[in-house]
Parts: sequence; C-alpha cells; structure tokens
Amino acid sequence: MAWRRYKLAQAATKKMIMHAFKDYHFLELQDDNGDIVGYTAIELFDHLMDQYVQPEDVADQVTALHKILEHEYDPNEAPQVYYKAVQDARNALDSLNQTIDDETLIRHGLNQFKEHIDLKLDIRSWKLLTRAEKTWSRFKTHFTKAINDNKNDAGTLKAIGMANAVKHQIEQGKENQKLLAQATFEANARIEDLIKASLRELEIGWTKAILHLLAVVVVVVVAVVVVAAHIRGGGITMYTQVVGHLLLFIMGSTAKP
Repeated sequence: MAWRRYKLAQAATKKMIMHAFKDYHFLELQDDNGDIVGYTAIELFDHLMDQYVQPEDVADQVTALHKILEHEYDPNEAPQVYYKAVQDARNALDSLNQTIDDETLIRHGLNQFKEHIDLKLDIRSWKLLTRAEKTWSRFKTHFTKAINDNKNDAGTLKAIGMANAVKHQIEQGKENQKLLAQATFEANARIEDLIKASLRELEIGWTKAILHLLAVVVVVVVAVVVVAAHIRGGGITMYTQVVGHLLLFIMGSTAKP
C-alpha cells in the first residue's frame, strides 16, 4: 500500500512538473519517439535546475537567504514569527543544496536573544544542556516558555522597561555624539576656508601695496630722468615714453582685484 502511494505521488508530481513547463524544456530527455520515460520527478527538477538556473542567480539567492537567517527577533511579536522566518530560509537553502544544520539556527537564535536582558538567565540555562540536548526543536520550546513566562512576570516587565529606558538613553547619547562630531567637523572646515580666504586677501593686499610703492618709485625715477634729460638738452621724449608705459602697466596691475 505504501509503495503504491509513493508511485502515485511520484507520477502526480512528475505530471505537475511537465504541465508547469513547456515541452522544449525537456528536449534533452526525450527519446526517439518524443517521450520522456524513466525519469523521476526529482530527476526532472534537477534537469531544470542544471539547464535553466544560472549559478550567479543561485549565489545571489543563497546570499539573500543567509541574511534572512540573521532575521531580527522582535519581542513585540510571538517568537513563532521569528522561528518561521528562519525555518523558511533554511528550507529554501536546502532546496538549493545548501544544508543548514540545527547548530547554525541555534547560533543565530542565541545572537538575537542575547540582546534582550530578560532572557539572560534562560540563555545561561540553555548553555548548561548537553550537546545532544541542544536541538532546534528543544531550542524553540525552551525560549518560547521563557518568553511567555517573562510576559506574565510583573517584576521582569519592570526590569525590561528600565533596561529599555537605559538603552534608549545610551543610544540617544551616541546619536548626540555623532551629531556633535559632524557639527564640529563642519565648523572646522568652515574656519579653515575662512582662514584661507583671509590669507588670500592679505596676500593680495600686500601685493597691491608693493605695486603702489613701485609706482611711486617709478614716478620719482621719471622725474629724475626728465630733469636729467632737460639738463642734457635732449632725449626727453624717448625716456618719457618708456617710463610712461611702465607706469601704466604697474598702475593697471594695482587696479586688479
């Protein structure tokens, strides 16, 4: 009877696979008459995986499923919600030939539960169990009972409230420190920009002062040249033109910002 049921289930599964996909997906498996004979449902599934699923797609899916294994436990929800999320990820990974054992699930679960102060003693008692006793089924039972007991314990609820308040203050303090560090960085950058701008203006100011002084010197030189040329009785026009051009150049430079 059991064998007959198995064969019926096998045939039904194979029929569903053949119905879900087109004939051309199974061309490699067809015999000379175009029939697909002698293949089990698992073999058909493996054929589809090998032919039409890209390794890169599988790798991306495996990575995403491993992230789900790190699903965060929400104490406002029943623990079964957390258990189901990681179990679904585990089953999906199994279908991709990525076996996840109980020890891995338990490790992820402990990483989540240790963040909650009310489960501290329960984690300690769990660690006292033998390796053989630490199964996924036992893990779920152990912590489901602990979580439910804590919800009915007024003292525990009060301790949780105080712990959450302290945690909130610590997180708020960290956030304030980040904001202060960011504001300090921006202020320092602004001060540095202002210093650079001031130095540039100071440099420009000194340059203008030097050019003005040079212009005065040129004027004096012009006067001396004119007087000398006048005394010598000639050449005043050439000297005046050369020095005049030089003076115009210097005055033009001082006029620039």
